[in-house]
Formats: sequence, C-alpha cells, structure tokens
Amino acid sequence: MNKYHFLITLIHEMAHLITYEKHNRKVAPHGKEWKQYFAELLTDFIDKELFPEDIVQALTQSINKLTATTCTDHHLFKVLLKYDFNNPKILISTLDINQHFSLDNGDTYKILEKKRTRYVCVNISSNKKFLFPGVFEVYKE
Repeated sequence: MNKYHFLITLIHEMAHLITYEKHNRKVAPHGKEWKQYFAELLTDFIDKELFPEDIVQALTQSINKLTATTCTDHHLFKVLLKYDFNNPKILISTLDINQHFSLDNGDTYKILEKKRTRYVCVNISSNKKFLFPGVFEVYKE
C-alpha cells in the first residue's frame, strides 16, 4: 500500500472513530453518518494539497458516492495503483481474453470472457471456472 492509499485508509478509519464517538453503535458502520464524516475529512485533507492532482480528481469524484472500501471504487483504485512503484502485479482488466495469469499461490488461469466488471477464468490445473473482479491484481504469464 503506497502512502496515498494508506492516508485514505487512515482517514476512512478516522471517520469510523468520529461516527462512534458521536453515535456510539446506533448507526450503520458505513451509513450516511459515516459517509458524511468521511467526506468532510477527505475534503479537509484534499484542501491541504497532500495528494497528487490525479488522486484529487478521483477523490473528488468519489466523495459523492463513497464506498466502504477503496477497491470498490474502480477509478480511484486504478489511480492509486499508479503509485505502487515496486508492485510487479497488474490488474486483470489490463489483460486480454485468452491471456494467462498467475496468483501468489502459483496457480495459473486463463481469461475466458468478460462479464460487466468481472472476468470468467479457468484454472489451468483443475479446469474449474472462477470469477475475478477487474481490479484483482495478478501476475502476467
């Protein structure tokens, strides 16, 4: 996790603390109250000019549709990945149909088709099919 991704995660957790302090356990963990505090904190940090412009743009877009995790906001996740300089992995969405990729455990897969935001892939050794989200990080074979 790069420093920008870490900071966004920290702000996310700070919003949980504020939500708990103000509402105890009377509201949903990622409900409207948490979204309000998270958006306010993000705006404060954006105003401090700590993030590069591409991250600021992605954060500004996501403030209106905040999600529980960064990786469910595909645009923000892709922008943040550009700052993972020592990461040999790529997003599965950058591969083509019929290309092979592997996972950390060494299993190799082939991409069969794309279904909206997910990819149908077959495990080469077991011949079982799996669905992977487009933002899933893999090793290109």
